[in-house]
Amino acid sequence: MTRRQRELARRALGLPNSKGRSYRNYYLAAYEPGVFDEWQQMVDAGHADGIPDYGGNYWWFWLTRAGADAALEPGESLCPEDFPRSAT
Repeated sequence: MTRRQRELARRALGLPNSKGRSYRNYYLAAYEPGVFDEWQQMVDAGHADGIPDYGGNYWWFWLTRAGADAALEPGESLCPEDFPRSAT
């Protein structure tokens, strides 16, 4: 994950914040240079998934567990509602 991708991923998670814990997992990206392409690269790398919105002018992106883990700073955590631990 590049530095710019990490910045976008952290924004999608609502980080940084005073609790040091994510509180969301989404990012609405327009077709603009430097944002949409970065998210598409994260999808290709398995760090995110995405779908176009209804009008097709924007895409909703969200992080996979691997992408979210890669975006965390030491001492930060992920909201268990958005990223539950598997039972395995």
